[in-house]
Amino acid sequence: MFETALIVLLFLGYLALWVRKRRIMKQTTGIDPEVMRSDTDPLQRYMYGWSRILTIGMILIIVFQWLKIDLWGLLTPFPILHGPLYDGIGFTVGILGLVICFLAQQTMGLAWRVGIDTTHSTPLIKSGIYGYSRNPTYLGLFLLLFGVMLIWPLWGTVLYFVLFLVFIEVQVRCEESFLRKQHGKDYTDYTARVRRYIGRKSSL
Repeated sequence: MFETALIVLLFLGYLALWVRKRRIMKQTTGIDPEVMRSDTDPLQRYMYGWSRILTIGMILIIVFQWLKIDLWGLLTPFPILHGPLYDGIGFTVGILGLVICFLAQQTMGLAWRVGIDTTHSTPLIKSGIYGYSRNPTYLGLFLLLFGVMLIWPLWGTVLYFVLFLVFIEVQVRCEESFLRKQHGKDYTDYTARVRRYIGRKSSL
């Protein structure tokens, strides 16, 4: 029950960040930043469907784990990585992920989007946390889910993490292709300085 409470707190934290930013965007600009849902591109529509499946999947993992329902052994825990120490480390890593997501949202300002916005032009954000990661929101989500795996070291959470990584890797490349077309050399120069997820590249 304690571990379930930690997981729920982490995801409520992310939900609060997402809802707050979406409300601010709508009130300030009248634009719904969740543009993936309305995108006409077939691949983005497909990715939106997968994002919904992943969301529902995590909700089901939480509910089934809380009710002690183990389907196909997916909620079978590993014999290692159990105990208060790993719970504490996992929760700390998850909180760090939320902090990074918050910083990413704040730095993006009114340019923040969920998906690829082909309707409203936005500036290329390169300052703040974006000076050290081209995709800090995804980095924050990686840490959040890694924290969840430490708290719940289950086959199901490992499978979920792998599927999430595949989803993000595809989406990131779609966004990079769009940004390269939109911002040209400015974006190319940016990618030469800052790594996809974390770190600055050495100057030649």
